[in-house]
Amino acid sequence: MTTITVPLTEELSHLIDELLKRGIGANKADLIRQALRKFGEDQAVADVLEAHKEPRLKGSLRNLAKAL
Repeated sequence: MTTITVPLTEELSHLIDELLKRGIGANKADLIRQALRKFGEDQAVADVLEAHKEPRLKGSLRNLAKAL
């Protein structure tokens, strides 16, 4: 397991404390791990939604290759 040190603003530090008081995480490390997992999931969803905006090609591969 890797350990990192991250300087936090006072606002972020207070946010962590408040979330811990609400029982969101077992401790600071657990809370940060949860936040990173959630961020990763959100990014994966955003990537899928962005991919749906890409143009779609229709037709046979032969005809598409000719168009190139």
